[in-house]
Order: sequence, then C-alpha cells, then structure tokens
Amino acid sequence: MDKIQIRIFADPMMGMHWELWPVLRKLLVKLDNQIDLDFMPVELVKDIYNFVDQSTLARYGKKVALNTYWAKLMQIYLQEQQISSMPIIMGSTGKHLFDEEHTSSRNLILAYLAMERLKPESRFDFLYAIQQATVLQDKQTTDLAILQEIANKYGVNESQFIQTLNSNEVENEFDQLQRITEKLQIKQLPSATITYHDKTYLANALINYSQWVELLEKITGNKLTESDIPLNSDSLEKIMAKFETISAIELEELFDIDDETELKTAILPLIKQNKVKESKYRDVSFYKRIKNEN
Repeated sequence: MDKIQIRIFADPMMGMHWELWPVLRKLLVKLDNQIDLDFMPVELVKDIYNFVDQSTLARYGKKVALNTYWAKLMQIYLQEQQISSMPIIMGSTGKHLFDEEHTSSRNLILAYLAMERLKPESRFDFLYAIQQATVLQDKQTTDLAILQEIANKYGVNESQFIQTLNSNEVENEFDQLQRITEKLQIKQLPSATITYHDKTYLANALINYSQWVELLEKITGNKLTESDIPLNSDSLEKIMAKFETISAIELEELFDIDDETELKTAILPLIKQNKVKESKYRDVSFYKRIKNEN
C-alpha cells in the first residue's frame, strides 16, 4: 500500500496543538509505515494587538490591554485541556507569552523551521519540547533566548540556530506555508490535509483515533492494517526510542487503558535501568528517554 501523507496545520503556541499528541502518536505507532505525518507550522498570532480589546487598548494603553487579554487567553488554554486532558499549566511564573516586546508567534515557527534544517531527525522532539515549555513550564517561548536554550539541548549552538532562523531559506518557507494555507482555504487551526495517490482531502485535525481510522479507511478503500501493540517493557522501550518524551495520557490512549497501574508496572523496569526518567506535572506522569552516553 502507498503511504498516506498527513500534514497538520497549526501554530506551535496553540493549546489545541498540544492536545493533538495522544491521537497523533497513536496513529504513528499503530499505523507505523503506512503513514507519513508531518507538521506545517502556521502563524496564528501575527499581531497580538489584533486580539486584545480595542476599547481597553485605546483607553488604558498596551500594558493593560495585554494583561487583560492574557487572563482571557489563559482561560482559553485551560478549556482546551479538556480535549485530551494533556495538562496545561500557565500563569504560575508571572511571565506572559505575549508582551510589548513579543507580539507574535512568529519566532516559534521560525525556530521549528530552523531545526527542520539543522536537526531534521529531532524536529518532532523539538516541537514537543517547545510546546511543553509553553504550556507546562510556563516559559515565554515567543522569546528567542528561550528557544535557543531548547535548541541547545539538541546539539545546536546559538550561532547555528540564529543564522539558520534568520536565513532567506527559512523566511521563504515561512511565507510559502502561509500561502499554502491560504490556497487550501484553511480557515480553522488545527487542520489536516490527507493525500493518498493523487487526491488531497482537507480534514479537521481535532478528531479522535477511531474517527481518523474510519476516515483513512474510506480514503484508502479499507487497506489499513493496525498493529496490535502489547503493553510490556519491550513495547515501551521501542516507543521511547521513537519519542523522546511521552506522557502517561498519551500511553493510555495508545494502549487503550484507563488505569495507569498497569502502565506503571510495565515502565518501572525501564526507570530502574536508568533508560527512562519520570517527572510529574499536575499529577500527570511524563516519561523522558535517558540518553546513552556510551
């Protein structure tokens, strides 16, 4: 069977983008070699002042308008958490994603496009890391210094990162992605395109796994084969080799389980062998692959 190409159009700063991971990763594992999934980062926030209350802006100025909008934006993020229950913790540090010096989400997209060139094999992990920094660690990821710090963890130094981020190639790709989005008449983010053979379909990315499978079966003429993945340490080690960091929520979705006890039993040997490190955000476990230094 020919591969199905799936492209996700979204802004990395979006809470809804973060909430896509459980289903997307289940697709990547269960359908494995049958799909080619990639991300098409699109700028949602071109100018934050287009989103603030204009009467507040005119009467009280930028700072008050931004603070008022930030309170509203945090509520939007918290509501989006209900999509898949991926935790969102924002507002704890006093840092705002947007302020008078950081008025768009452009830097997150440029950073991803830069990493796509510098470390293509790590681009998905980098994307997950900048989203984790945004919604879990409450970092101002619209700030290039924060993005540089994250890129450095993937072996990219500051000069490499900034030079590539500011290159004509990255700027041209950024503009091209905006044009593609307009040409496809994508009005809502996140959205997805699905290409099979010579036909491309536009779909809502916020659908559950069963709906994805039903849609892909229809497009391919029932040619999908879903892998049956047993819940054990060997399976988890293979999954951790594929994804640098993954949450218990994503793993529960992948294995179709409701009780984390079985998952904890299966992953405990990897933790004891120092192959995986566990951290918690709002009582949700996140498991990170430990690099082998040998």
